[in-house]
Amino acid sequence: MEPNAPPCPVCDYHEVEIHLYGGAECPNCGTEFEIGPGGRLTPHDNSIEEMSKTWPDTIPWHTSADELTKSAEALLVALGTEGGFSVDMDLVPCSDLLYVCSIRGSERTIPENIISVDDILSFRAEHLDPLASGMIFGAWVDSGLVYFDLSKNFNTLSDAMAAAVENDQQAIWDNVEKFVVPVANQRAVVAAMGDNGWIASPEFSQFFNDATGGQYAPSQAPQWSFQKPEHQAFHDEFLNHTGNFDQHIETSIPDYRGLMTRKAVAISKAFGPQATVIDLMGGEGSWGKALTATGGNPTTTLDANTDMHNFFNQHSTVPGARRINEAFGQGYSDGGTTYPAHQGSELYDVVNESMGFQFISADRLGQINQAKTMLKPGGLFMTDEKVVTPNFKENEATKDEWKAQFYSPEQLAQKQQVVNIAGEPATGMMANMVSVEQLEQVLHGLFKSVQRYWDQGNFLGYACSDNPQTVQKFLAAYDGSDVPSTQVSQWKAA
Repeated sequence: MEPNAPPCPVCDYHEVEIHLYGGAECPNCGTEFEIGPGGRLTPHDNSIEEMSKTWPDTIPWHTSADELTKSAEALLVALGTEGGFSVDMDLVPCSDLLYVCSIRGSERTIPENIISVDDILSFRAEHLDPLASGMIFGAWVDSGLVYFDLSKNFNTLSDAMAAAVENDQQAIWDNVEKFVVPVANQRAVVAAMGDNGWIASPEFSQFFNDATGGQYAPSQAPQWSFQKPEHQAFHDEFLNHTGNFDQHIETSIPDYRGLMTRKAVAISKAFGPQATVIDLMGGEGSWGKALTATGGNPTTTLDANTDMHNFFNQHSTVPGARRINEAFGQGYSDGGTTYPAHQGSELYDVVNESMGFQFISADRLGQINQAKTMLKPGGLFMTDEKVVTPNFKENEATKDEWKAQFYSPEQLAQKQQVVNIAGEPATGMMANMVSVEQLEQVLHGLFKSVQRYWDQGNFLGYACSDNPQTVQKFLAAYDGSDVPSTQVSQWKAA
């Protein structure tokens, strides 16, 4: 039965039936009808004048069975040429989609080599009620199979993520940026984002405080050795300013200390001491201080955390290095402290972000676009992130083997619970991660030149600019081969 179908115009039977290929028929008197404009019913044989009874104006219909069939034929072609389609109840392509989530229980798969017009029409006929209420008929091709499903359009990413939770979906479709948004932990995504925009979750705020206080200190102390004198010199200076959080992250990510050392030396070498640098979510500010002290570059660390800010001000002082205790993105309150959103108008030659975005939200487009507004024309944007890769589990195992030289099994289990790798707290870093394809698509969409300069499995680094020469200057100065060797000894928290 067609939803809200009218009575028969001939015998007034309570509801006509709708044919698979369009048209209608009264099960009582047997009269067959074409469905005309506005839902008006016209008998096939024209022996009876067109009747005035119609469907409600809010429900659109094809004017004929032939038109419906032609639309299905066009969609069949689209499966081969475009790999899929999204259409409304009339099999008309949807043009105003934003964030789309599939509805559980509606899926159907058909081998690509036998898909037919009848399959498209029958799926439509079976789901007329939800389609009439505004659902979307979606189809896509993958590995020799055609997938049909019903989906719903949402105006916001957070609403679509909430629907993913309800419908046990692994991903949603972002029609604004044209890519799949994987949902590593759907419930965490909803809890982390909600209606609050880019706000670090309370669990992470506490984690940062605890790490700064030394709670997550490794049981074995790292001692890094570089081959190149300029890298060793930067690292030795860095040790004058480093804190517990720095020591935690450098023992959690393979080659992280080498990466940050090589980046700092390359910035000074490529752009000179006059190049200004801002480090987004830069924690305790140790990297900025060491860069200023060794290269002469004016540096700004932007991060919202009072414990880290106090450490920056009390542990050491470097003229030309400053820290702003404000939030990137949106301001928020935590533990009785209000952190305003950073509204500075100053532009920088280099904007750096290392492992920060993934602790806020999965909105890489918004985050990187905002970071770009802080950049001088032709300046350099650098981002280092943990991402979802095709070999994610294998890469995680390799990383954990490396971490085991610094941490006990009990420490590793505690850290995994906090960042939501093994456990499932209310929020987690996994919820805010994106795939490597998503990240690269965003970067290439915002910058004319994008080059990857660091690869540690699930951890990747990119140099980006609207001036290709800027990226090339940096890459020419960056020596990725100087990975520091490591020795360990009993740890003493800073």
